[in-house]
Amino acid sequence: MSRLVGVPRGLGEPGHAQVATEVVVPARVGLVGATEKSGLTWLWTRTLGDKRSRKTGDIDYLMCNPKISIVVPVLDEAEYINSLVERLRSQDGIAHFEIIVVDGDPRGATIGVIRDDGVITRVAEKGRACQMNAGAEAAKGEILLFLHADTQLPENALAKIEGVLENQNYVAGAFDLSIASKRLSLRFIAARASLRSRITRVPYGDQAIFIRKSYFDKIGGFEEVPLLEDVELMCRIRKRGDKIIILPDLVTTSARRWEKEGVFFTTLRNMLIINLYRLGVSPERLARYYRYGPEKEH
Repeated sequence: MSRLVGVPRGLGEPGHAQVATEVVVPARVGLVGATEKSGLTWLWTRTLGDKRSRKTGDIDYLMCNPKISIVVPVLDEAEYINSLVERLRSQDGIAHFEIIVVDGDPRGATIGVIRDDGVITRVAEKGRACQMNAGAEAAKGEILLFLHADTQLPENALAKIEGVLENQNYVAGAFDLSIASKRLSLRFIAARASLRSRITRVPYGDQAIFIRKSYFDKIGGFEEVPLLEDVELMCRIRKRGDKIIILPDLVTTSARRWEKEGVFFTTLRNMLIINLYRLGVSPERLARYYRYGPEKEH
């Protein structure tokens, strides 16, 4: 059995006995997160992929330090966000992690439909860079994992991230890419992207970039540009001489962007934009040629 001890509100004040509330959690249950609702702290736990909740009383302090903070920037993702959260809750191999969803809609349309009270929610200025920086600022984990809403992690991804970053030679990393489609053209694009990132060590955002939080804070986080914030961050790390690892496990991203705009057009546009960026064209200028929308920006 593992034990978590918290001090109820007011018990540390003059005139109150120093009494602690003890929460007993079975060893096979991993504490996933906590949130306060209606004067009670709810503990979200996971046993073999199942989510459970426990009322523990009015607790202000909970000794829970997540190892990994999963930051999900969203915009108009109400249809998909709950299935994403459920998949993340089913991740095995690591007990302590938190999920932070940052909405680029000032109305909070996506975070407003989240059913899991253990998810931390924020609203930030629209744009992946701004939203991910906001999520990182709220994060308590030692490792940040930036996950697109339409990307699925492989099994045991969190445990593999934790394991590989035990090697102090690496500061960041990502996964190989697959696209959720049987089309040969998209399979080729995914294989090419994986090979490119292995050669250049500059993965893109849909490959689920992860990074040590202390290092992320040290180098100033994402540059808040309208486009290619992921590439800029990875290139900055490379220029510093620090190491990025690409794990062979596959993340699976949605094919919706290619299906909506066409494989040829989307691929050609993306190649043009990245090559112009490498030639020195600013992200602000390149954004004029990139048509934003829910499927593209998030």
